[in-house]
Amino acid sequence: MADQAALAKLDPAQAAQFDAKIEQLKTFLNKINTVASPQVFLQLKHNPLYLTNTSIGFLFANQDSNSLSLYKNELTDYFLLNSLKSPITAITYFPSAGVVVATGDQIFKVDQALKQFEPLVTISGQTIKKMVYANNSIYALSDTQVTKTTFTKGKYVTVASVSGDFSQARDLGVDTNIYVLFPDKVVKYVSGQAQAFNMPNMSDALSNGTKLLDEANLYIFEANKKRLIILNKNGSLINQIYFPTTSTPTDFYVDEASRQIYLLDDNKLYKITF
Repeated sequence: MADQAALAKLDPAQAAQFDAKIEQLKTFLNKINTVASPQVFLQLKHNPLYLTNTSIGFLFANQDSNSLSLYKNELTDYFLLNSLKSPITAITYFPSAGVVVATGDQIFKVDQALKQFEPLVTISGQTIKKMVYANNSIYALSDTQVTKTTFTKGKYVTVASVSGDFSQARDLGVDTNIYVLFPDKVVKYVSGQAQAFNMPNMSDALSNGTKLLDEANLYIFEANKKRLIILNKNGSLINQIYFPTTSTPTDFYVDEASRQIYLLDDNKLYKITF
């Protein structure tokens, strides 16, 4: 690419004849795939921003506390009598509590019998940016720490798992380790200690990562580039998938067993085989 750029300055016509080959080589080396016409799997309401796949089905929400819905065979809205003061930042399912949402410095559960939000835990002095369920616990990301909430001996206990400067962090994933996504990198924490996580060389480097999913592989979404980057846990590039015809994609889920990507885009949920 650098040689072609140098040639273009000397002789644009000569350089132009290599454009197609350079693009082909770039696509091959960067393991790029493009999905031109994704299939609509589900038509949604409330313009959801967040998607979580759980044992009870797909959960959807946006920042409005009246926007929660569940899909399992059919789409069902959660009708709740009260509302939350702060915007919702995450939704998931915690078996001991049911459906839970993060907002401000609190995690609320949805009481379906009383049709209302009820406080579950408060993480004082923190604003929860993201929240995931893993290892029978809820992990919450704030500007200065990742906390872990477990249900033990009839009560909820919250402790700090990792401390650091997460003011620019966007998302997190958890297995036996914790992976924190920043706009242009991933930091891996092992037993609370940060370790280098080398990103692969790509022509278009990660610069604005927005979502992270931790499964057998790591999946990083860049909404502005409409791109999903797939890495193994050593940071080697497996695939890059672009969705150029989507509108404003915000979230995703990957079913590795069936090799399906579920991509949330405005009021549509796409289902894509990869």
